[in-house]
Amino acid sequence: MAKPGAAREDLALYEDAILHLLYQRYYSRFFEAEFGQPPRGMWPAEGAVSRDFADLLAQAGCDWIASGEGVLVNSLRSGGGTLPERSDYLYQAYRLENGRTATTCFFRDDRLSDLIGFEYAKWHGKDAAAHFVAELKAVADRSAQGKRPVVSVIPFDDEDEAVALANDSTYGLAATAWTKDLGRAHRIAKRLKAGTVGLNCQMQFDHSMPFGGYKQSGWGYESGKAGLDTYLQTKIVWAQM
Repeated sequence: MAKPGAAREDLALYEDAILHLLYQRYYSRFFEAEFGQPPRGMWPAEGAVSRDFADLLAQAGCDWIASGEGVLVNSLRSGGGTLPERSDYLYQAYRLENGRTATTCFFRDDRLSDLIGFEYAKWHGKDAAAHFVAELKAVADRSAQGKRPVVSVIPFDDEDEAVALANDSTYGLAATAWTKDLGRAHRIAKRLKAGTVGLNCQMQFDHSMPFGGYKQSGWGYESGKAGLDTYLQTKIVWAQM
């Protein structure tokens, strides 16, 4: 992981890990209150990922952790030898066992993540969707024979379930909806609990439009008239002559 085989000589050296663990336990109560069950996994800060930290999380009831591709690459390189092809080490789950506990680890495709988070915003929606599907097919085609690559995709049966899945979060900064049906697009946009909704596009921005989120995605707005209101002080004066 970040520091494979690092010895835990003194608990004081692991203050960051302890803080993460306390956060996980503290956050767990709020997560359970919101979703009706405790969290079974988390994405810790990449610099905190190690075998010892994974063991601490497992003892707290955490079954899995996720991190960036760079953490996995650094770990593989630290073991010596030549780094294999991405299709040979990515898109699969890793199991960390530490005597009493075991943790499943997943690692993000950083290149594909950047496409989704940034580059596709510059593309036409139909082209972005087609390219994304082609990327997923390429992942499957490049995987070794007999192996089944791991890609996170959540299916849904109808429009109501899709909206429920999207809104099942304590955050609501931005959302996107992809569909050929313009009527459905606007119905979904109205129901999504997010400050900005992109229809067949994402990450659009204009300084004349307010930018802000729902729920725990911040207070107030930036830009637009709503953004200016933040800097204004309202005063009411009553007078009787």
